[in-house]
Amino acid sequence: WYDTRTIDDRTPEYRGSIVSLEAGTTYDVKLTLASGTTTIITATTWTDPEELPIARTVMVPSGGPYTITEGGSPDGYVVYTANPGDRITASTVLADSQNGVSVQASYVIIRGLTVKGGLSGIALQQDVHHVVVDRNDISGWGRDCLAGPGKCGSDPESAVRAGGNQAGAFNHITVQRNKIYMANYTSNLWCEPFSATAEREHPHGIRGVSFPPGSSNNVIRYNEITGDINHLYNDGMGNDNNFSQGGFPDADSDINGNIVTDVADDAIEVEGGNRNVRVWGNYIDKTFIGIGNAGMSVGPIYIFRNVMDRSDRCPRDGDGGYNTTSDPKEFIKTEDARATNTGTGQIASGGFRYVLHNTLLQRPGTTGARNGLFATKQEEGIIKNTMSRNNIFNVIANPYWTASLDNTTFDYDLASLKTNDVPVGSHFLTGLPLYAAGNGDSNGAGGMYQLVSTSPGYDAGEILPNFSDNYTGTGPDMGAHEAGSPKMEFGINAYLPTDGSPTNVPTRGPSPTITPTPSLGDTIAPQVSVNVSPTTVAVGANATVNATASDNVGITRVEFYSNTILRATDTIAPYTQSVTFTTLGTNTVVAKAYDAAGNVTTSAPAGVSVTTVPTVIPTVQPTNSASILLLLPEADTYVRKTQPAKTYGREASMSVGGNFGDVTYLRFNLKPLAGKTVKSAILRLSVRNSSNTLQVVKPVQDTTWSETTMTFANKPALGQSIATFTANVQGVKEIPLPPVAIQKLAQYVQKVSIGIEAAGNDDFALDAKEAPKPATRPVLIIQYQ
Repeated sequence: WYDTRTIDDRTPEYRGSIVSLEAGTTYDVKLTLASGTTTIITATTWTDPEELPIARTVMVPSGGPYTITEGGSPDGYVVYTANPGDRITASTVLADSQNGVSVQASYVIIRGLTVKGGLSGIALQQDVHHVVVDRNDISGWGRDCLAGPGKCGSDPESAVRAGGNQAGAFNHITVQRNKIYMANYTSNLWCEPFSATAEREHPHGIRGVSFPPGSSNNVIRYNEITGDINHLYNDGMGNDNNFSQGGFPDADSDINGNIVTDVADDAIEVEGGNRNVRVWGNYIDKTFIGIGNAGMSVGPIYIFRNVMDRSDRCPRDGDGGYNTTSDPKEFIKTEDARATNTGTGQIASGGFRYVLHNTLLQRPGTTGARNGLFATKQEEGIIKNTMSRNNIFNVIANPYWTASLDNTTFDYDLASLKTNDVPVGSHFLTGLPLYAAGNGDSNGAGGMYQLVSTSPGYDAGEILPNFSDNYTGTGPDMGAHEAGSPKMEFGINAYLPTDGSPTNVPTRGPSPTITPTPSLGDTIAPQVSVNVSPTTVAVGANATVNATASDNVGITRVEFYSNTILRATDTIAPYTQSVTFTTLGTNTVVAKAYDAAGNVTTSAPAGVSVTTVPTVIPTVQPTNSASILLLLPEADTYVRKTQPAKTYGREASMSVGGNFGDVTYLRFNLKPLAGKTVKSAILRLSVRNSSNTLQVVKPVQDTTWSETTMTFANKPALGQSIATFTANVQGVKEIPLPPVAIQKLAQYVQKVSIGIEAAGNDDFALDAKEAPKPATRPVLIIQYQ
């Protein structure tokens, strides 16, 4: 699958990729011209990053922004890593010009850092090369933006950023297995104005990963780029210079195995030259456009075996919540009619694209893509130089939206419907895909999208050498996932070994890039066991869960699960957590232990019997004979400064701080404490997204407010601070409250009403009493005598 055309005045050449090669392997490639002339090229694919030689390791301490100025050589890389729990925190004030980590040396590996803040999280500078950005936790980057969604013009700021908007020369960069989430502020949507005079405007905001034009031979794989409705990306990955012979990722590069969600424009924006660019095996969800490919000037680009889930142009309502209606858009956006960039004069089209073996889902109750391939109407609405084969286009409108075609063929695709007259081949099928049990539209990122044998498209695809090899049956299946093959995997744990041996991995070879063969450096899994005390508790009560974990290298974290739900995480021994049990009957508890190489072991299960009991729950503490009272709020809500007349009292989550000026209120009935002595009080919250901003707990004298009528305009006044905390990690957060204050309220008011507001503009969200999972609802825990 090569491009042999001579395009305009560009250098005549044969261009193409060979995929599914092995890492660190030497291949002979034979090229034969029509005249009979033959050439054999010998080339070696990249060494997997886990097998790179290491010269030394540098431990990065906790603290402010960090700059890497010392690198290694081809004979030995320098590894920069950190101890579990250490964190780099950088300013998000534009004038401070800080990045979390600045990389100014080549032949380095940045592995296992936690980076919070900075204009960009990890910034590659000075055209560095041979850099691996591996298994880092990056959040909170991007400048402070008080003006509102998208109004700070910070598109280049990224969790991982190489250079800026202008041309660079970054090459042999691997960005892999990074957890990228919750940037400092959100992009505007296409339906939201960027400026005061515009009714609608292109989204502006941060990105997950960005490389400048001039980059080549880079790999972006197995990352998780996620957010939420108020932490949207402009693009999940991309850059500017789209209508050019550069763009992102420019040339000879791979984007594979990533999870990309919560995007206002393109989840993956690959626009520009795209010479031998391969976009494959990614999972895309909650985005406007799946893959932006509007500028295609060189090519070829290969877009294959990707899965796209939900699409929406305007998922956010004016109050920062979810819209109840949706306006889905496209899987692939093209703009092939634009011959040149009107600003620079550069050639902007003419490259060839292959769209092969992709699957579009239609999750029940939501909307997937409206169209498969879509030609923008900005000029002629034409799709040029495209071959589409073996795709499942389960769409709302059409598999192909275009006014005309040029050097383009559509065949061997399965579409749910087709209402226009775009010409297709004789093997094009119309019908709904039928998935095997446990597969298909509701599987999300679970990796199972195999057709059942009675489905249209089963064994009905075209044989595409090097792209549909190893199929079973009489022919390859249409779609991303061949029946009978191992499940597809995405994100930071994709294709990692679980028992000391690698899983079956889809390999491939670029020219010359890197295969997704997993790490075989440390393959020894941790050992872990778990116990619970007591083993019988009342519903709503706590039990202590203890894990014993060990590893030949070291434990990085232990996760505690109850009935398959993650309840807590501990990174420091002894691994002990207090867990609230709210499901009657036998609850199954397990612990998962992880090491630095990603090896994970799940413990044998322990059981907890949960029984019904009155509100006041005695605790077995013979040393002080105290008792425990667990109180759910009788009312809770939050108010928003930017929506002073709106109520939020029936929502499943609440918010504090942020650009919207949110304040949360909770009220508890303390009548059971009458005549009792309060020994301690703890407010337990479930944090949905984290924040480093100081949060302040204040008493509220008015205890008569209603959650269904309270607004920012009529909210009761807050008193002086009685506690402070930071919600800097997702999950359970416990805030000690002064028992004297609770005692006084219990005796005289018999209710306690408190408010939570932020001392800064970084917001966090927490579950409300209406949350679907009882274990995540707010609880006031009183120890009394």
